Amino acid sequence: MKSATTAIYTSRSIRTIWRWKLEELETSIESIKRVIGLAPVGYRAPSGEMSAKLIRLLTERGFIYDSTMLDDIESNRHILEDGSPAVVVAVALEHG
Repeated sequence: MKSATTAIYTSRSIRTIWRWKLEELETSIESIKRVIGLAPVGYRAPSGEMSAKLIRLLTERGFIYDSTMLDDIESNRHILEDGSPAVVVAVALEHG
């Protein structure tokens, strides 16, 4: 008999994942600032993984744009969970 492994995510494990993502984001910001002397203002999510929570975290940390969602030539403005506009904008790159 073969056994299957099933991942069950509880609210606690989801909080742990977000705490790890936040730590990774803040460590990355600090590393970039230390090396080039400026904080990053743009973001591109690995594997296209975006969420309303990540958009809020980026906005709170002063990011101006996000190039993860390149679905159109026109830029798209994200809206935060509370309905307020985010400063993070998805920017389409010009294809030539």
